[in-house]
Amino acid sequence: MDLEAYGALTVDVGVALDPGQVLFVDAFVDSAPLVRAIADAAYRRGARYVDVVYVDKEVQAARIAHAGE
Repeated sequence: MDLEAYGALTVDVGVALDPGQVLFVDAFVDSAPLVRAIADAAYRRGARYVDVVYVDKEVQAARIAHAGE
């Protein structure tokens, strides 16, 4: 399945997004292509806004490695 189809399936079935709703997506930065497909599908279906937050595993690992007690 291509990303466009998977994004549409996620928005239509997984989220069941209604027009005018806001969609929040929290994902690893490695998933950016899929997140873009989801955002595109959401806007096509009338989302008011798609808010995306990326987590970078490398940055998270550095924070943990250098954190104090």
